[in-house]
Amino acid sequence: AAAAEFGFDDEERDRKLGGRIAMAFWLLGAPAAFLVGCFADVMPRAPLFAITVCLGEGSCLATYFTTTYGQLFVTRALTGVSVGGALPLIASVLGDMYEAKDRSAVMAAVGIGTGCGIALGQGIAGYLGPRYGWRLPFLIVSIPAIVCALLVLFTVRDPERGGNEEAYLQMSDRCEMAMVVGGSNVKKDTPNTTCMREPLSIGEDSFREDVDSQSEKSSGSSVAFTVCERCHSVLLLVSD
Repeated sequence: AAAAEFGFDDEERDRKLGGRIAMAFWLLGAPAAFLVGCFADVMPRAPLFAITVCLGEGSCLATYFTTTYGQLFVTRALTGVSVGGALPLIASVLGDMYEAKDRSAVMAAVGIGTGCGIALGQGIAGYLGPRYGWRLPFLIVSIPAIVCALLVLFTVRDPERGGNEEAYLQMSDRCEMAMVVGGSNVKKDTPNTTCMREPLSIGEDSFREDVDSQSEKSSGSSVAFTVCERCHSVLLLVSD
């Protein structure tokens, strides 16, 4: 249908639609994957994901309104940005959400979902294209993708980088141990000892007020405050 609209013969159809556009799609998607992967190390990933997907799927949406082969070529090439750029972002986020032992299964699920999405898109194009024109499938698949990208932007919290790495988890265990209380080392699991996490007060005066307040509540007990080097919150240890 597209070849007929643009006046291509069979040879031009194969070369321009089947060859050049597909090549541009992947040639732009490959460097996009590299660049977005680099940005993922230094930028908040939820906004970066939304920008990447909206750029690519916005181009997919614009395909619906193209009237020349040149416009079609550009919009399809730019769509490769979202396909290439989204994958390293997804891997980066999932790597921080799951421990190493679970990541292979999670990425396998992502691969299955990607394959199902490709199959669904081709099915939509094969069914709707001959009936309603070759442009409509681009409209139908791009709008949900843009909506999902915006939902990610406004609802998804970027997980802590490296939060599920083994070394980080070991550090987390250590930060709850051995604090100096009254000149002796008191561990969290020591009897009659409680450890509470509280937000770090802003300003020295406010912090001192917190110390005085907790000391009054813990009359007759040994009280110590320290700042956790890992999470930067105040640790209060009370020992009878």
